[in-house]
Amino acid sequence: MARKIRFPLKMKNGAEVRTLDELKANFDIESVLGYFTDGKLATWLADRYYGTEAAKVSELNSDSYDFKVKLCEVLGILYTENPNEETDLDYINKRNEKKAVLSQLTDEAELLNNIDSVALNQDDLLDCYDMGFSTIYLVGDTVFSIPVSVTNVTYIGRYGAKAAIRATGDIDFNEKNIVFKDVSFVGDIIPEIEKKVEQDNSISLSSSNCSLECDGTNFKEILELAKNGNAEAQYEIGKFIFENDDPISADYWFMKAINGGCLRAMYYCASFTKNSHYRKYIVSAAENGYVPAQYKLSRWYRLGEHGFNKSNSQSYEWLKKAAENGYLFAQRDLGDILSSHFSNPFGTSDKDEAIMWLTKAAEQGDAKACIDVSKIFYNTKKDKTKAIEWLKIAAENGASKAVKYLEEIEDGSGYI
Repeated sequence: MARKIRFPLKMKNGAEVRTLDELKANFDIESVLGYFTDGKLATWLADRYYGTEAAKVSELNSDSYDFKVKLCEVLGILYTENPNEETDLDYINKRNEKKAVLSQLTDEAELLNNIDSVALNQDDLLDCYDMGFSTIYLVGDTVFSIPVSVTNVTYIGRYGAKAAIRATGDIDFNEKNIVFKDVSFVGDIIPEIEKKVEQDNSISLSSSNCSLECDGTNFKEILELAKNGNAEAQYEIGKFIFENDDPISADYWFMKAINGGCLRAMYYCASFTKNSHYRKYIVSAAENGYVPAQYKLSRWYRLGEHGFNKSNSQSYEWLKKAAENGYLFAQRDLGDILSSHFSNPFGTSDKDEAIMWLTKAAEQGDAKACIDVSKIFYNTKKDKTKAIEWLKIAAENGASKAVKYLEEIEDGSGYI
């Protein structure tokens, strides 16, 4: 039999760990989260016959409010927050994907060791601006749209990178301390993108749940509405341009939409654009009753993410508002949190209130909520009939776990 090649996990301190004890001795949450998101952690554990730990890691839900606590618990480590470590899973996953793409292009240590300041596309470039890098690597045969409003930056090109300068008239790059090394230049790319918007007749307002009363309106008409001050149309144009890889042009329309009071624009920009100056608008959207924003804001307060200081009271307040406004995920999360003493950030447990919220989510067809409420009836309320009733509903909604749990109850092997 061929001998299996087992890879080590390289940690931030440079250590290559091969056992759980070595992992504990050299632990940092940022590296471990990275290995979790790309699947290497579970493989590393399984290859070393840590079967129980590998199975538990594979079952973890990264969207769970106490995910990082549970991940550390599986590894036998007490989780403590470190403000100097990156723990945003979306960002870590994006970084891993960027490193994988870059590794296929080059093994240049200067680039791989500065992965955060490498831009492979326009969105990466905006991330670099958000993080305040004074040196940014533009990599690949890509045209990067460069705003002259961002000063004191040195751009280093690699592998055919090109720059399109976002300005008109003469520019004094020395005064702005903008330096380009090994970067070629092309003409302004903005007219081409606007031309694409004006010519696109394939997307209608109605296809994106727009509130405007003009079903079937194409993008030519949407652009005209946007120019005439319609905030919903401005949001649609901004979103279309953003998804066609020109976030800087999109910013113009997004800000018009936000200033016009478009709650969807506030939520979308705060949630998906990665631009830190949009984060504050999540609060405006939430305060004005946009329920997805209330749910998202609750999560950011609970985890202390995206510039919001960790606050369990604020998190609870916004989660409950979203639940009261009928948001399924908020109802389920609130029910799960209130049903658990373990890692409950709100410091309270109320099984009856938990049942109420989980039931509301279950009545909207959420299979997981059905299973969760059945567990409370079975384990806490000792009501086997009610537990089976909810499990059957979950099974009818396609939850394979519910079928397994029903079989366990029937054969007496236990149901947790």
